Amino acid sequence: MTNLNFLQSKRFLKQIAKCFESPIFIAPLVTVLKTHTVTPIGHENRELVLDIMKNLFAGNDRVLKALANPAFDTYLTILKNLINLPKPDPSESNLLATARKFELHGLLQQKSINLIDYMFEQRNPAIIKEISCIGASSTLLKEQDLEIPVFISLPDLMAFFDRYADLKDLTADKINPNQMIKVVKNLRCWIKFFYDSSNIKAETKMKAI
Repeated sequence: MTNLNFLQSKRFLKQIAKCFESPIFIAPLVTVLKTHTVTPIGHENRELVLDIMKNLFAGNDRVLKALANPAFDTYLTILKNLINLPKPDPSESNLLATARKFELHGLLQQKSINLIDYMFEQRNPAIIKEISCIGASSTLLKEQDLEIPVFISLPDLMAFFDRYADLKDLTADKINPNQMIKVVKNLRCWIKFFYDSSNIKAETKMKAI
């Protein structure tokens, strides 16, 4: 009975996940994200949408295509959360409400930054292309010292590791940990998104693995 319930739950979750392959299910999420509100419930709903979108941006091509539907401006809506609000005027009558507005915007802004960082770490070409096609994307990203990542080149990645392999005496002082981690992440993304579709020689692809 336990196994049967597990299989039923798994099938049910898979059916729910497939719903997001349709733009119809994306539209309400973007609408909530576009709704500016200073109420706690409204703010929690917008944060919840960003959490859901983090899962969607790791979805299949059909989900990404639904997210990219031009009717919803999904990517631009997320990018607009990066904008810094203008400083409040001390002469405003309701400074407490203004302070609350700044606080909620700051929380949503940070969550949006985390989401974009996650999207860029995946290096999914479909996501990078969509963001690159938005005219204001570079300006909005610059608000938070972010930039659109370049596409991954397997030859460049392999050349990086080959340089280390050629060293006769490899010591810790010759390794840049941050650079190494970045290259390994890029290699992981190449294997995930490009391995099956790449025309690169099979032996080179296996060497990457």
